Amino acid sequence: MEWSLITAVILSLGFAVGGEVLIALLTGLPAVREMAAEFLPWMIAMPILAVGSYLLDGIFIGATRTRHAGYHDSVGCGLLSAGLVDDAVLAESRSVACVCQFYRCP
Repeated sequence: MEWSLITAVILSLGFAVGGEVLIALLTGLPAVREMAAEFLPWMIAMPILAVGSYLLDGIFIGATRTRHAGYHDSVGCGLLSAGLVDDAVLAESRSVACVCQFYRCP
């Protein structure tokens, strides 16, 4: 847990110090930069707020359901690469698929 927290703090500090530079590297559009700057505080806070969920995901899904997680990630990556889904749909479908695999949904 402590390595996860250390990594989260380092990421948050990196986003706090270099967030504007990172946004500038990602886009040159002024409107997009302005919108991204509004969400920069969330980008700074999220590693620390979400560290527990990522740690538990790695432990319970990564260690116990590796085959299922790999299968769903492979299918999702293929769908995303083909342009058939976007990131939000991919994340939700992976969550639903993993729950169904765990509880043996029909």
